Amino acid sequence: MSTARPRPVPVSADTRAADADRERVVSELLQHAADGRIDPEELSDRTELAYTAATLGELAPLTADLPTLATRPTGPTRSTPPAGRTLALLGGSSRTGRWRVARDGLAVAILGSTKLDLRRAEFDTSAVAITALAYCGRVEITVPDGAEVEMTGMGVVAGRDVDVRPGPAPAGFPRVHVRAYAAVGSVKVKSRPMQGLGQRLRSRLAARR
Repeated sequence: MSTARPRPVPVSADTRAADADRERVVSELLQHAADGRIDPEELSDRTELAYTAATLGELAPLTADLPTLATRPTGPTRSTPPAGRTLALLGGSSRTGRWRVARDGLAVAILGSTKLDLRRAEFDTSAVAITALAYCGRVEITVPDGAEVEMTGMGVVAGRDVDVRPGPAPAGFPRVHVRAYAAVGSVKVKSRPMQGLGQRLRSRLAARR
């Protein structure tokens, strides 16, 4: 005698939203902001509404006027996937030390600060692009002296600045394109020495010869 399978319970707009539901909507909003469909101020407003939504019905309007994001093809997984998004909301967020940088990344600061240090990071490509969105906040990106950096974008009552000191760039360090969008905030790219990292690498290579 077969047992009938239970029918799935239809999800209504009054269903309580879980943290995973809120994070999914915020992730979609960040991608739409990176694609230029919504500006930093609107991203801030919608993100705040997403994190305070109590039901699925309150989340649905936040992406109703935006196209459905295409599912990106998946390839072989690696033990440490590249970091594509860094978000600071009413606080601070940073990536430093040894971390893998995505070819097309996103850094967001909303009433907070986001800091990315690329000096010891790992790259899979010869060029990377970072979309930096600052709304009443600050995005700061650190590169080694001599790095090739290009900044584009726009700002409203905002600062956008590239301050890279001349010098030989580390071998293999990629070109960095920063798409900076700021409203009452700032996006800055600055350079700092490699803090002896290059010398240690050269010493190791010389020891192997």
